[in-house]
Amino acid sequence: TLVELIVVMAIMGIVSGVVLFGARAGERTLLLDRASHSVAQDIRKAMDYSLQARSDPGLCTGANEKFIGYGIRFHYVLTPTSYRIFANCKNTSNDKEIMKELDTVSLEGGVRVTDVKFTPGPVGDPTPFRGTRISFRPPDPKTQISWDHTNNNVNERDEVAITLSLVSDPSKTREVKITNKGVIEIQ
Repeated sequence: TLVELIVVMAIMGIVSGVVLFGARAGERTLLLDRASHSVAQDIRKAMDYSLQARSDPGLCTGANEKFIGYGIRFHYVLTPTSYRIFANCKNTSNDKEIMKELDTVSLEGGVRVTDVKFTPGPVGDPTPFRGTRISFRPPDPKTQISWDHTNNNVNERDEVAITLSLVSDPSKTREVKITNKGVIEIQ
């Protein structure tokens, strides 16, 4: 009868709405997972460049500049939707490090960096943290984690956790942790 057809169609409409809602939520979670794995892969790329003892990519061209390694930089205030892979140069006259950009990587649409946490965070660390630099020095490579700073002092830390979240739902997050031993973990 007509009433039975209407009831069946209503049930089908409700079921398809529930399925579509679940698929959208799963799609957003997959987007966040993909972005966190991409970040971890790019950190590995910078580390691999140093492991391979890749030579200066031609960016350390200043009179007193010496190539010392590769790294990756996150700054969640200035560039929350991207990060930079860089060649690390050192000015031999004043011992200051200079980052020379190799590549700027944009996070997938709808994902951004929302926090950077260091371990340990002793007295004297700037609060809130705006960003971090993770540098790899050949040939080991030695992993150096420091906060993004303007005074160019080296403020090494044991570990940093970079938090990614969805723009549409900031409660959905993934953390990419990197230790000074070069261990990368996604949580």
